[in-house]
Amino acid sequence: VPTGSGAMLNAICKGFEELQSVSLLDDLSSMHMHCAQPHGCAPIVDAFDKNSDKVIPVEQPDTVAKSLAIGDPGDGRYVLKRLKQYNGIAKETNDKEILDAILLLAKTEGIFTEPAGGVSISVLKKMVEEGKIDKDETTVCYVTGNGLKATESIMTVLKKPQVMQADVAKISAVIG
Repeated sequence: VPTGSGAMLNAICKGFEELQSVSLLDDLSSMHMHCAQPHGCAPIVDAFDKNSDKVIPVEQPDTVAKSLAIGDPGDGRYVLKRLKQYNGIAKETNDKEILDAILLLAKTEGIFTEPAGGVSISVLKKMVEEGKIDKDETTVCYVTGNGLKATESIMTVLKKPQVMQADVAKISAVIG
């Protein structure tokens, strides 16, 4: 789950628990919940890595994932509890990896996400590469926002479009 304040991860866990309480889900014991944060604003990841229950705020968040740049996550301590409860981990990813993940999702699935979605895709990719998630395992990756909300960051890595005259022969020559 892409995590800024931590509220969404907590709400997702609560939702699953409520579904179980009304018998719409059988068992949550095999569920794992993971926290994904951008490098430059990863106070929950820092606390998790130190095995601490205290989240130390980031004074000046610096990341392309502006919607996750919450230096003092109000629900951070609850996220740490949820990670323990659901055998999860907290992991960070850098800006280049975030932008690469946005492009990967667009190319492979046709989904244009904002950088927060790139954070979750990038962390998922890392976890599969590290063997923390099996590539054949059923996994839900939260992609929570449309890329049109934050085009400035992705524009730095996109190829510039080729400008040409509106001529069928010239366009056909380029696109094949």
